[in-house]
Amino acid sequence: MNGVDGSQREATENAFIVHPQNAGRYLADLPALARLRLARLGVTQVVGGDQCTVTLRERFYSYRRDRETGRMAALIWLDDQAQSIAD
Repeated sequence: MNGVDGSQREATENAFIVHPQNAGRYLADLPALARLRLARLGVTQVVGGDQCTVTLRERFYSYRRDRETGRMAALIWLDDQAQSIAD
């Protein structure tokens, strides 16, 4: 990974764990990976991503978990109030 220091490389490696029931496959901590990429772009404040879509079956849809198709949506927005909090 060009331009990545040792601590970033370690943080990226730590975002992956071996799948507990399928050796040779991995589970990725997607919020952790997103935070790492955002941090490299200079984003200093990220909220959320602390709930697991795999283990919280009743709350989240997960094709990777259930192998059933469905619908999913995500929202990202910027507003003036959030900017003033960050300043």
